[in-house]
This record gives sequence, structure tokens and C-alpha cells, in this order.
Amino acid sequence: MPTQVLSPHQISERIRQKAREMGFGAVGFAPAHASAYGDAYERWIGEGMHGEMAYLAREDAVAKRRDPAVLVPGARSAVVVAM
Repeated sequence: MPTQVLSPHQISERIRQKAREMGFGAVGFAPAHASAYGDAYERWIGEGMHGEMAYLAREDAVAKRRDPAVLVPGARSAVVVAM
């Protein structure tokens, strides 16, 4: 059986549909590249704005928020959902 080739739009729509089936009310996509806000995030952490959420200040967590490729090498997009 030949493999069906889907367009980027078709892939996006299938992801949106599946996310809604799973109960998510909002679905979006974001580029998975280094954030322009990495320095601001580190200042925010340095000022203690994360409060008791120490996991946000862990070195690995900061690196992942600065650049998603640290978490998933080769990622080009991130699927973002909300309930």
C-alpha cells in the first residue's frame, strides 16, 4: 500500500483535530528556534521572580527555554495546546 503524502496544511489540521479530540480547547504552532527572550528570562530568574518554582531556574531548564533544540534536536516546530 503506498504511503499518503500530506501537505503541511493537512498535517496541521490533523494535529488540531487530534488535540481537540483529546480535550484541548486551543491548538497552535510555534517555530522551535532559539528565543529572542532568553536574556530576559535569565534576568527574570536572577531577580528571583520564579519564587518557589526552583525547577524553572535549573540550568537544564533554562537551556531548554532558551532553545527548544536542546530538548528535541532537529525540531522545527512546537505544538502548543491549552485546555
